[in-house]
Amino acid sequence: MIPINVLIKALGVKVGKSIPIMVSHHLTYRCPFNCEFCYRKEIPSEEMSTIQIKELMKKFSELGTVYWSLNGGEPLIREDIIEIAKFGKNCGFKINLTTSAIDKKKIILLSEILDFSEISLSSTEAIHTKLKGDGSYKKTLESAKLLKEKGVKVAFMTVLTKENIKHLSTLFDKVRELEIGVNFQPLAKYQKHLSNFPADYEPTKEEFVEGIDLIISEKKRNSFIFTSIEYLEMIKKFWPDKKLPMKCWAGKISCNITPDGKIFPCCNYIVSGVNAYLTLNECFKKDFSCLSESLNFCKGCYFNTNVEVNIIMNSVLKSSFRVGKNLIMGKWIWN
Repeated sequence: MIPINVLIKALGVKVGKSIPIMVSHHLTYRCPFNCEFCYRKEIPSEEMSTIQIKELMKKFSELGTVYWSLNGGEPLIREDIIEIAKFGKNCGFKINLTTSAIDKKKIILLSEILDFSEISLSSTEAIHTKLKGDGSYKKTLESAKLLKEKGVKVAFMTVLTKENIKHLSTLFDKVRELEIGVNFQPLAKYQKHLSNFPADYEPTKEEFVEGIDLIISEKKRNSFIFTSIEYLEMIKKFWPDKKLPMKCWAGKISCNITPDGKIFPCCNYIVSGVNAYLTLNECFKKDFSCLSESLNFCKGCYFNTNVEVNIIMNSVLKSSFRVGKNLIMGKWIWN
């Protein structure tokens, strides 16, 4: 059955309301891996207690949140991850886990709770192993298959780099074999300024365009590529240094929460240096309605989820049928 409440809330945002339908909560920035392109590991941050997180979830439930994403770092590092996920479920949220999925014991327990899971996959076994260590590729695929068998909607996320963009055909073969979808996004603009970012990690514009063309071509005949053609065409044209020509709905329909409880319009702001965040307080509802005003400082981004939501919101009448159809079929809403 279509969750009509989601469509009604989205239309409410379209006409001027602020409803945090989607929340991405970075439970921790800790991670057992050392991916060269990851910016979060360099952000110092304390972490909220289990009690504080539950209080936050209750407040967002009152504001109308539907989707709660448990993000990181690697959220499976938190010893209370099962308790947090269960509490979110009891708040009525649809729970997503963004993870590398190498802790199988916790994945088994979470498989009874999760609605969605986005799992990091760096492409081929060799490339994935280089980033995440021996045995990680096998563990990631095993966890993905386990979650799928339990009825969790699973998708891989692949960040496009100079190295893996040359091996897309191998990745296509694997997702077809597993019958698990994949999303793509480019390196974020500021990630190349990290202190340990390899100078040759970013693909050239020519390599990037060639890779995106291959993904678009494959999507037209492969239902396992979840990234929309609209998004792919946009990043193909504007990446790496041009702002996307579209209205952004971050801070009105969605937000990001840091491990220490700061509430930002989106993850781009977490590393921007702009103090455009809120904290949980008595006037939170009034404050949240003003969160999107800080977007005046935004220089744009290419983050998959943010842009896909913007595409839907900026063509809401055209998109409503597609969203409804995907919800009926149990797919990701922008598939």
